[in-house]
Amino acid sequence: MKKRRREEFLSDKPGTNAGRKYCPLVFDDWLCWDYTPAGTIARQQCPYQFKEGFSPDEEAVKTCMEDGTWYINPESNKGNYDNDDSDDDNDDDHDHDNVDDDDDDDDDDDNVDDDDDDDDDDDHDDDDDDDDDNALKCIDSDCQDNSLIDSDGEDNAVGNDGEIMLSMVKVMVEIMLLSVIMKIGWIILLMVSIVIVTIMLLMVMLRMIQLIVLIVILRITIFTVMIKIMQLMVMMHIMLLMVFMVLM
Repeated sequence: MKKRRREEFLSDKPGTNAGRKYCPLVFDDWLCWDYTPAGTIARQQCPYQFKEGFSPDEEAVKTCMEDGTWYINPESNKGNYDNDDSDDDNDDDHDHDNVDDDDDDDDDDDNVDDDDDDDDDDDHDDDDDDDDDNALKCIDSDCQDNSLIDSDGEDNAVGNDGEIMLSMVKVMVEIMLLSVIMKIGWIILLMVSIVIVTIMLLMVMLRMIQLIVLIVILRITIFTVMIKIMQLMVMMHIMLLMVFMVLM
């Protein structure tokens, strides 16, 4: 399979720069996004798993949506996916992969340009072998970041530094809110305690007032009774005096 240059992907594949930035280990020069309807959903979940012209099937998309892992199935997908066993077959099936062997260089002038493209990418071949295995499936949490690519395939990502700052701001706001809530709670508890103590003091004072009133009432009653007794005694003395006077 003929590998396309980096400049071609940068010119006609939106979102490629974001892919290289957020997943540089699995995103090489010839990984790109697929533009089929089924690939739109999978591109949001696993944007780094697409080779050039590769279309994911629905089962692979469902698998990726459920457990976060998307494996390429060459039998159920159509495209020019390049593996070790089917290099010659893919070269024959696609028009843009017409690369002849070294023995046929004199037959076609276009093959000279293809050889130049391959020479430009020879420096990356060693890295491609290691990255291809990682590119076949979702790895780590970067592949599940839906904020990288929107439904139109445009770059909608936020930098790692911005996410860190945003999370720090959120934590600080939560701490401030928690401290304010705790202070408000302490104030409410203090007010409730003051109200309860005041009510208890009022009840004690009412009891004391009642006792004082009762004591006063008792004293008044006793005093009135004594006065009545005194009056009776005086009346009795007067009556006795009158009786004695009559008898005399």
